[in-house]
Amino acid sequence: AGGVFAGRKPPAGRKVEDNAVRSVFLFTDGLANEGVTESGRLVAMLRKTLDKSPRVRVFTFGFGADHSPSMLTALAEAGSGTYYYIESEDKIPTAFADALGGLLSVAVQNVAVEFVPGPGVAVSEVHTSFPTEGSGGGGGRGRPR
Repeated sequence: AGGVFAGRKPPAGRKVEDNAVRSVFLFTDGLANEGVTESGRLVAMLRKTLDKSPRVRVFTFGFGADHSPSMLTALAEAGSGTYYYIESEDKIPTAFADALGGLLSVAVQNVAVEFVPGPGVAVSEVHTSFPTEGSGGGGGRGRPR
């Protein structure tokens, strides 16, 4: 349950403009199996958290046939975002692009996208024609598509 709450604040030492578009993208199997696990309590906790950070939107991406679409839909709706079902690995780019595209249509200038993988997770490649940078673990090796 901690993943959706971890992303609401910017990384330490990072100043965020007041008018910045802030979003949490939660990629998950959708099974709350640690900490608070009951869907209604998670949604209530998220709403309370977002009351303190009203400009943050939450988008949920559920992987696998056994995830909880109702919980991920409720979390996304509480965060004024959208739930995406990721049926297979090849559907990730389309879902991510759809969510990101919706944000970019709001306002975009000099966009920077920062990924902070969880413990034990590394970015092995970044496919883009835009400049990238990383801090080890293979991140930042951008290559044009």
